[in-house]
Amino acid sequence: PPSPTPPTAIGPGAITPGRLALTSTLNSIGVELFFSGDPNANATAALEFKSTSSTTWRAALPLWQTNDGSTNPGPAYYGSALLLDPGTSYDIRVTVADPDGVSGNPVLTSSIATQADNIPAAAT
Repeated sequence: PPSPTPPTAIGPGAITPGRLALTSTLNSIGVELFFSGDPNANATAALEFKSTSSTTWRAALPLWQTNDGSTNPGPAYYGSALLLDPGTSYDIRVTVADPDGVSGNPVLTSSIATQADNIPAAAT
């Protein structure tokens, strides 16, 4: 996994990770990580995922940061784990890094299942 920022020195530009929210479809999991801080926008968030039954984590594309100054929903990272199997439970891990430091836990984890592919066949 990516190396989290060492918790030694927390500067004024540090990031504070917040709530990790997940949503799923048949073949993907949407990831939202809300945060505060990071006024210089130099923090990163690495996304990894694995099926709950697996021991091997897979890297996804990095999450992208949005912060338009609004308070609802507020600053967040967004991204997706793609090309997943329907009806399968997945573990999600996001690792936050910031040269200015990370206030709080830099590694956030959660689990969610993709939706099952149980759409009935069309009547003929």
